[in-house]
Amino acid sequence: MRRLIFVCVLACLVAILPFGSSAQTQLPSVDPATVTGNISMNGSPVLSPVTTNILTIFALEGYSGTATVNTDGTDTAFQQLCSGEIDIVLADRGISPQEVDACTSANRPPIGFRVATSAVIVAVSNQNTFANNLTTPQLQQIFSTALSWSEVNPNWTTDAIQRSGSPTDSTQFDLFASAVFGGDRNALITAIGAQYNADQGGRLQTIATSTSAIGFFDATYALDNSNLLQGVTIDGVAPSAITIADTTYPLSRPLTLYTTSQDFTQDPQVASFINYYLTNIENEITAAGLFRAPAGALETSRNRWLSASGQTGISAPPPVATEEVSANPLDNPPSDVVDIAATATALAQGVFGTPSGQPTPIPALPPTATPIPQLAVDVQNSLIQSRLDLELVAQELAGDDRPIGWSGSLDIENPQLPVFIRLDLEVLAAGIYGIENRPDDWFGAVRSTQDAIARDIRHDLELLADDVFGNSRPTDWVGGLPIARCDRSTQALAVLLERNGLYSITSNPESPTYCQDVTTELSSFTEVNLLSTSPVSVGPSGVEVPADVTIETTIAVAFYNTSATRRAGVVPSGTGIEPIARSYLGFSNMTLIRGTDFLLFVEWQNTSLTQAEWRELPDVADLEVETTCTTDWCVP
Repeated sequence: MRRLIFVCVLACLVAILPFGSSAQTQLPSVDPATVTGNISMNGSPVLSPVTTNILTIFALEGYSGTATVNTDGTDTAFQQLCSGEIDIVLADRGISPQEVDACTSANRPPIGFRVATSAVIVAVSNQNTFANNLTTPQLQQIFSTALSWSEVNPNWTTDAIQRSGSPTDSTQFDLFASAVFGGDRNALITAIGAQYNADQGGRLQTIATSTSAIGFFDATYALDNSNLLQGVTIDGVAPSAITIADTTYPLSRPLTLYTTSQDFTQDPQVASFINYYLTNIENEITAAGLFRAPAGALETSRNRWLSASGQTGISAPPPVATEEVSANPLDNPPSDVVDIAATATALAQGVFGTPSGQPTPIPALPPTATPIPQLAVDVQNSLIQSRLDLELVAQELAGDDRPIGWSGSLDIENPQLPVFIRLDLEVLAAGIYGIENRPDDWFGAVRSTQDAIARDIRHDLELLADDVFGNSRPTDWVGGLPIARCDRSTQALAVLLERNGLYSITSNPESPTYCQDVTTELSSFTEVNLLSTSPVSVGPSGVEVPADVTIETTIAVAFYNTSATRRAGVVPSGTGIEPIARSYLGFSNMTLIRGTDFLLFVEWQNTSLTQAEWRELPDVADLEVETTCTTDWCVP
């Protein structure tokens, strides 16, 4: 329902929202002769040639520092970026959430600038009439286990498959293995009869003259030889300069420069070179055998450069002049303890207008009474992920343009960053749903702590993305923790329990009822362990129980497991024990007990526990324990 409504709203959005001019954002000009200082880069070989070309021009125009370009791969480069060994990553893939965490934890939050696209093309002979439109599963068969074409499709020829491709140490091979086999290079390498070599001309001739041959090539080479080869349509998308540039062709990949906010602000030569790179990349891209980035992606990179440097490429709205009104909140941001709900609504109304068309004055913001602490690392990480995803939503709605008043801020040194991102989210939501309307589960801007505001942003961003993208998400979507989609009380309880070391969620995040499962799981644990009326409780060191519980019989057989199949020995009568938990399985009386040098299971009837006390023990399935026994009465 929400998706259908959004389509109608989006159709009107372009016409009514006051997005800025469509003119290309211009970066401040850079004079290489004024740039000094060293620049170190590492990453994918596919970006090395164009980077070297741009760097050479940069040096010829006067850059006097020392710059190095290494090609040890994107994985290694990201590790070096996070540790501060290099300034720029030449990336042939997007940064992973784990890598974002690593860099942010080291106080080096990453910033990405999309610059180009690369691809490989699967090709067959122009005379081939049966294998020119394949699915990914068919492609997997063809380049791995299938020996003949008829094994892939019974209606095809029984001829043996002649498969070939770029050498195994090439970026083209890595891209093909990643896109088709999820990175499993072995499936390709062990395919019977496969030929992977650098002789593109030889492979071209083999495929051009045989309808039984198939191979993958550098995309530029394949397109340049379309008179002899035909690019194979994959999953309904034919290879072309357009489908490669917008990355809809499955074997295309984004190419991105990554630096960190620390490098960007503390090493001006890094910011200057990235500026120069973004300004000149389109002049060098074809000669390097690459393709342009998707429409608007380079524009987004330029705007991101401006935002990271504290500038803007979009005019901000003038402040509303009234006697009680302060400056625009983007020029005078509120602290994390002011009522940002009113501020966000006021900004949305100031940008889009009230229902009556009359602008609403923005209320004055109270002064900050005390110094605001810097953002915690986990808050920084969450906000960076939300900002990147918020830009993807804005890009989908309006291309290169942004609503008037859009801050685009990604300055993790600014403790007001949660407020900036919330304001941008509300501006976008006001344009989609209207000033007074939001989805039913929308949290909105609520006065709270920085980390809670960051969690609320992610929750509402996912709701808005549901309306924009449906159940799917763009390739570059970073996303947040699954629990971010759950209601605020569930999130708060989960954080409380986890921070105090009491409990961690075990529900499956892939479940369609995940939030409901989490709520039930946390409620059950809290009721049994924290709200119980029995003497059993949970303290800082774990489960606390009465100290006077003992073994009451001479036949208290102990076991290593709840199913009583691994006997440990007989616990001597009178032994003092600490009951930890019990089995909640039907008809089971097994109780986890702890004593001197043992942690085992016995039936509760062998202890001095009453049945009421036993029933109040927590479920052993909720605990992570490993039974053990080293006493003299135990059998190993």
